Amino acid sequence: AVASSRALGWGIVGRAPSGLDNPQVQRLLAYNAFALAASLLAGILVAVFWARRMARPLQQTVDRARSAMAGALPLPAVQRSTVVEFNQLAQELETMAVALHDRELKWQSIFNAAPLAMAVCDSRHAMRLVDLNEAWSRDFGFGRDQAIGRNAFELGILAEEPAQATISQLISNGPDTSELELRRSDGLVLPCVTFGPFPVPASPHELIWASMDIGPLRQAEQAVRALNLQLEARVALRTEALASSHAELTRTLEQLGQAQAELGRAGNRAARGALVAGIAHELQTPLGNGLLALGSLADVLQQFEQAKQAGLRRADLQAFLSGVDEGAELSE
Repeated sequence: AVASSRALGWGIVGRAPSGLDNPQVQRLLAYNAFALAASLLAGILVAVFWARRMARPLQQTVDRARSAMAGALPLPAVQRSTVVEFNQLAQELETMAVALHDRELKWQSIFNAAPLAMAVCDSRHAMRLVDLNEAWSRDFGFGRDQAIGRNAFELGILAEEPAQATISQLISNGPDTSELELRRSDGLVLPCVTFGPFPVPASPHELIWASMDIGPLRQAEQAVRALNLQLEARVALRTEALASSHAELTRTLEQLGQAQAELGRAGNRAARGALVAGIAHELQTPLGNGLLALGSLADVLQQFEQAKQAGLRRADLQAFLSGVDEGAELSE
């Protein structure tokens, strides 16, 4: 700074350091730096203390969530927090865990109670099994510990391992029905009908496959075919026997007619009438029953022919045999 004195005729010049060279500025900066460092240190200490206090209920919530996912119910008791939102979160988590556990129990109950063999496979890892029901273990003879984590080819159920392209094609085509020959753990080959794949809604990469052993059905069909052949043979024999009986009855009637004519020619009208009346009285009932039985058998044969054209059933064959037996007894 410069000032002039007129009385003295002097020019007075004064100076002081500026900026960081000024001692007062240096002291002020030092005080501010110290205050800032103290504030930061205090903030860090308070933040650590507060973070620990806030993280404790959060950590408990995380631990309860892990327990809920693992199905460890009931969940451990939670310590109440001073933060209302943490308490609400813990309560909602426990409610959600109980609901998920109940849903899982229902799913497992339905899954294991299903009569069809069902297995859940992971399409991302060569269709390895992630879950299976009791019917699957019973049909194929593998326990859960043996099957989980392995696919059908590794277990020997399928003769060839499906390629990833084939798996992708099956998934894109959607659920379908097909017949395959699958192998049990003891080497027995089972003819099966497979259904699937059905994607799991909560996990689309997991697919549900169902299968049904149709071996007993095939055996039953063969038994029915054999029974039909036997019944047809019996029907043919009974029909032939009935035809023979009908022919014999016809001959008997002809002989009786001839005898009646001869008696009429040989005797007088009164003797002939008495004789014919006696014979007619003796033969009218059995011959009438025989003719009635033959008419009934004809009706039974006609109904059987109609049933054959419409497609034979076991009930039709049984009804025909019953009618034939009854007619044969009446005729005899």
